[in-house]
Amino acid sequence: MKNSIYLSLFFLIILGCQTQNTNFRQDFSEKENRILNESSNIIKNSYFGSFVSINNNDFPKIRVVEPVSPDKEFIIYFATKPNTRKIKEIESHPKSAFHFFDKSQLAYVSLYGKSGVIRDKNQIKKHWNPAWDRYYPDKQYVLIKFVPEFLEMVNIQTGLTGNDKNWMPERVVLRN
Repeated sequence: MKNSIYLSLFFLIILGCQTQNTNFRQDFSEKENRILNESSNIIKNSYFGSFVSINNNDFPKIRVVEPVSPDKEFIIYFATKPNTRKIKEIESHPKSAFHFFDKSQLAYVSLYGKSGVIRDKNQIKKHWNPAWDRYYPDKQYVLIKFVPEFLEMVNIQTGLTGNDKNWMPERVVLRN
């Protein structure tokens, strides 16, 4: 009995990891690396981002959030109250998106992936942004972890404008 429980837990962990598609690519071309570098700068210059989730009526729900700057794999964290609608939306529909616009460069980045809720206090401390203290004086919050699968971007100033014929932006697949 005990062995079957351990075996079941093992398979649940393995299956859970496989569905998250978290293998960050390492084989980016020179142009893709340029797009990634510029995307990172656009996000940092934007400061605030627009997070998009899908509500229970299957409509996109957009809100401005103050995320932590993405890590080298473009994973983004932001805080929210544990009883917000976006928690239920993410748990029901993990597919989500982020959008950042830098007016000074006439540039944007859109990231598409999946989000999850982090309630573990150690993880929250690890990814905490002190600027969030003003929003959560009662210290009641959880983190949203956004893992993008691909990004699209345009930067008019640097000439990364995508396809002129169909207006498809520059695109980089981030994960295998």
